[in-house]
Amino acid sequence: LSATENEMRKTDHTKKRFRALQLDLFHSPPKVAGKLGQMPKIIVQCCLPHDDLEQRVFERVNGDYRLTLQARHPEFGLPFGKYPRMILAWLVSEAKKRKSTGANLSIHSSINELTKTLGLPRGGTTYERLRDQFVRLAWTDFFITMDNPSSNREREYGVAVTVTDSLVSDKAVWQVGGDDGSSIRLTDKFYEWMVSRSVPVDFRIMSELQPFQMDLYVWLIYRLDALDKETVVSWDQLAKQFGSKYSRLRDFRRKFMHAFNLLDSIDSALGHRVCFQSDSKHNAVGVVLLPGDRLPLLMPSHN
Repeated sequence: LSATENEMRKTDHTKKRFRALQLDLFHSPPKVAGKLGQMPKIIVQCCLPHDDLEQRVFERVNGDYRLTLQARHPEFGLPFGKYPRMILAWLVSEAKKRKSTGANLSIHSSINELTKTLGLPRGGTTYERLRDQFVRLAWTDFFITMDNPSSNREREYGVAVTVTDSLVSDKAVWQVGGDDGSSIRLTDKFYEWMVSRSVPVDFRIMSELQPFQMDLYVWLIYRLDALDKETVVSWDQLAKQFGSKYSRLRDFRRKFMHAFNLLDSIDSALGHRVCFQSDSKHNAVGVVLLPGDRLPLLMPSHN
């Protein structure tokens, strides 16, 4: 089978799981179910790498924002894929509960508890991937630059954000089975740029998605939440934001549509808020975002 056929089969299987999940989503809001996460807005606007790029510097540009990741430890590369997205959403949600800057966050004494919260399968592979991506996040500098900032200094130097100022090693992330657990001190800049500016997400949905699908999910929540007028986003803009690895734009559109149809299978109201525009010659132009009611299953409440 081709890669596209395999992806379509996986998508069909995920749709079936979502049909069973819909009842849970309808009766149990994420906060009640203990599944409410908070994704940093800068990660929504400038997505993390989807795959292991095996490089030490990565850059994503979206409008006025530029996000540059730089690995600062010779043994650890850049974070990528599904797990750092979920870890960041969990860290921010935990930090919001404490409502204090620079606080020490207690990591679950059992990694089983964290995988349960995130909705991830238990097992050695999951644990090792979580540890690896947590350490990669801790040893990565996030440089946030604005092309049209409010001050010249900010434009010239940008803002450097690290997740933690604690010394982190792969053996100190979790004390599996221990009573005391581990803690991590979040930096002031992390609070300023990641915690105070975030988008609510449902871990039950996130756990079922692949990285590209996760990025589309949180982007739709972010854009549709406060939308007050019809907005068209071109395919070219979307490809730059989500990081298209395809040489042909139509291949990116196909991947986008697969992800969109998957989300639409969770909440059919999505089709009332999003449509697709073509020109007079039936050439694809872009995605049209429409104002309207909150999507009941896809969009968690801010409260």
